[in-house]
Amino acid sequence: MVLSHSIRRAPWAAGFQLVVRKVWRDPLTMSQLPPHEAHVTITNQTTGATWRLTCPPAPPGQLVTCGVVRGQLRVADQLTVHESPPLHWQPTNLGSPFTVGSDRSDFFCTDDTTVSPARRTCLLTIDNEFHPAALLTLTKRWLDVLGLDTAGPSTTLVVSADGIDYPVACPAGQSPVRCQPLPLPCSPTTLEITEPNSPPGWTPIAGLGDLSSATCWPSCQHTVVNRARDLHVTIQKLWLSSTGARPPMSATLTLSAPQGSLTITCPPPPPGQSLVDCTPSPITSIDWLDTGGPITLQEDLIPSRWQTFAGTGSWDSSTVVHQDREHPLIEGPGWVLSGGNHLTIQVSNRPSDEPSQYPVYLMVITRWLDRAPQAPRRPSRSTSPTPPANRCAR
Repeated sequence: MVLSHSIRRAPWAAGFQLVVRKVWRDPLTMSQLPPHEAHVTITNQTTGATWRLTCPPAPPGQLVTCGVVRGQLRVADQLTVHESPPLHWQPTNLGSPFTVGSDRSDFFCTDDTTVSPARRTCLLTIDNEFHPAALLTLTKRWLDVLGLDTAGPSTTLVVSADGIDYPVACPAGQSPVRCQPLPLPCSPTTLEITEPNSPPGWTPIAGLGDLSSATCWPSCQHTVVNRARDLHVTIQKLWLSSTGARPPMSATLTLSAPQGSLTITCPPPPPGQSLVDCTPSPITSIDWLDTGGPITLQEDLIPSRWQTFAGTGSWDSSTVVHQDREHPLIEGPGWVLSGGNHLTIQVSNRPSDEPSQYPVYLMVITRWLDRAPQAPRRPSRSTSPTPPANRCAR
């Protein structure tokens, strides 16, 4: 029976019918389905009458009708309700009797004017919530080449509990990222977490392996940490002149890393411009996580009358001059780390014979923090596998 918005609260009269409804709720994942129906027994304590109804399973949040008891209730009748729900699906609002004529959010009586003659109806809604026997909550941390939290891609962890594999989705986002909660049919005796397909460029450094000795059940929280493996370097040249002078030739730079050295040529800028990309695509320093540098940039050949005033130097991944949430400034002006593992080095030159009051290099960081960056927590909800039944009988 569907009761429209025209139903209104009514003066009470004899002969109310009772409509019993059910809502299944999964506050953890919004995806668990009850495995079977719930059996409901309603007793009128005033008259002794008893009715038995069956509430079908349904997706979380969907309202379903269990049955109708027609014309047998009177004002002030006391109703008690008992239920036999599926395992781990407990009713939340059956702790006290229901009084016909009362006005509660889960039990009230109305005058249904959508039919003729008007029908006296009491609506009882039974709420059931899913509370698993055991719950594993996983968090994913993504660290940049400095070891600081950064944004990371989506990934899938695999939890093996008592020999059964459960995929756990971790969405992309700013670290730390909450993965989907994993309800389990019981506290496992064996537990292992793996990441079979780590995102390219990200190395797991903590949190994977055998966790069978965990003593936190029935509710466990665990963190898996990945760190950026490779460093990607982009080099730019900034030719600055207060008179509009342009360099007559290219400049030559040498980039040195643990894997070797690379010679880079930076051409003069196009007319009217001052910034040049010296590397059309980023240079990748493989396994930066293991080597840790140092990385060095020096200028070997520069046009006459021009001098370097910012951008050359060396960095061993252990120092940070200024920490901005999105752009750590490392080594000094001109070295900026972004996106966790993308290093941009901007080498600045100016004519040596221009006035000394020529403005020196200025870098503006748009957001300043007075403390170490704290990543926002963003709860995520996604599909969770349904655990197999009857796996925990021991």
